[in-house]
This record gives sequence, structure tokens and C-alpha cells, in this order.
Amino acid sequence: MINNKDVVIAFWLKDEPTHSKSMYYSDNKLFSYGTCILQRANGLVIGNATKYSHTTSVHQKLAGVYGSDAMVHDVPRGTADLLSYAKQQVYELDMMIEKAGVWLGVK
Repeated sequence: MINNKDVVIAFWLKDEPTHSKSMYYSDNKLFSYGTCILQRANGLVIGNATKYSHTTSVHQKLAGVYGSDAMVHDVPRGTADLLSYAKQQVYELDMMIEKAGVWLGVK
């Protein structure tokens, strides 16, 4: 029987798609209860650090979400793709940096 740790290992080793009762890996994405928590895209690993439930938090820690290349927050439950959230959050950060530069008189 496949357990959650086996599914996480398959994701990190880019092994064959697999699943357990509550997690599954397919198409460069790792899911917890139908919500993407890790995704490979454009050479990076994007981690979903949104808080959902105690069990999903355990899955996120097991999967290494907090050590990913980029983390996204405020992702709705059931989301299947993290790339658009990563792009949006980078855009918002760029806007904050630009406003801070104007405010500080460096732009």
C-alpha cells in the first residue's frame, strides 16, 4: 500500500504518478485532498503555504513546502495550478517595491 511519504518521494524524484488515500502526484504537481501544495514550473518548485487544516499542514511539512523555491499564500481550496498565483504575487511585490522606492525618493 502506498503511503503519503511514498507519494512525496515520487514527486521529488520525478517518479511515476502515484497516490495514497489523501495525497497524489501527477503532472509535476503534488496534491493534498485535491488542492495543489507543490508544483514544478519553469525550473522552480512552487510551494503552497496557505493554511487549510491540521492534516493539510502535516502534508505540507512532509512535502517540504516551506523549503521550496517560491511560496504562494491565499490559494483557494481545490486549486489545481499554483503558477498563476506565483506570478500574481511577484507582480504585487514588484508594485510594492516600486511604491517604496518612490516614497523613499530613490525612483
